[in-house]
Amino acid sequence: MNTNELEQQLRETGAYGNPRARAAIDTALSAMRTAEEAGNGDKVNRLKRELTLELGRILAESVPAGLSTEALELLRGFEVQFGERMDELDSFGIIDKSNPRIKGIDNKEYTAHSWEQIKTCFTPEKMALISQLENPTLLLVPDGMSLKEYIETAGSDKPEGSNKKKLPWNKTADIDLDSDKTGALVSDCSQYDLTNHGGKTKMERLREPGALGWQVYVVDGGDEVPANTLSKKADDLLKDFREKGFGGLTAEAVFALQMHGQALGKPFDRTNWGWLLESYLMAIGGRGVVLNSGWVGSRVRLDRRGPGGSSGSLGARRSVRVL
Repeated sequence: MNTNELEQQLRETGAYGNPRARAAIDTALSAMRTAEEAGNGDKVNRLKRELTLELGRILAESVPAGLSTEALELLRGFEVQFGERMDELDSFGIIDKSNPRIKGIDNKEYTAHSWEQIKTCFTPEKMALISQLENPTLLLVPDGMSLKEYIETAGSDKPEGSNKKKLPWNKTADIDLDSDKTGALVSDCSQYDLTNHGGKTKMERLREPGALGWQVYVVDGGDEVPANTLSKKADDLLKDFREKGFGGLTAEAVFALQMHGQALGKPFDRTNWGWLLESYLMAIGGRGVVLNSGWVGSRVRLDRRGPGGSSGSLGARRSVRVL
């Protein structure tokens, strides 16, 4: 394997998501190229071995400094949840756990983060927010994947004899599942405004330097959306969440949560529905719409409502973005 092939492999592992690992990789690759050009194969091999050891030390470091005893206990629980989420993504056919990659809408492949990469991102500030959530639940979200492919893969009938699971679902007729490809679906908004939303499309996120194609969240994981969010407009909930340091859920995130519920045999949001505050669809209505989700009969359903609307059975789950 030459240096260029090694660089591509390292990028696909997601190691570039760790700043210290990225710096070590860049330094080592520069030295390897110099040795390669000089025909010094022994030095190249030695540098590769040293890089492997250095990355192992960096990524296996315990946790960020400053975490409380309670935060460390939460972190140990998230390590268990990480393994469960990987099993769930595999069991619904989203990934092959032995090679956990997805194909993004940009036709690039993105490898899921390892626990060693994720755990270094739990800062004291993030853990302080996470401690305020109801039943904090870790989600691994294949953000770069086509929304349509993601949902249809999870919900498709699996081949006879397969041990893969199925998540029954449907949607309101006028929600276009290709809206993430067309640029009509926006996340990370500061407000729901067609010309000044402050958010980004999926393709814009994937074009950012170091884009990883996956997102890791901890979310409110109770059976239903928090009761104190019911009857509130998406406009008001977004403003309140942002002021307190929280995000909401995307359509991709809620399907990850519902796959977890199927694995538990306990669907989420069976009684009330949840605004998906990070899924702003600009192609419908005067101001666009915000997606929401819940169960209708035996199927999880995607629906939409104007951001100024409200319902006594519609609330929202908070999220903390870890990575």
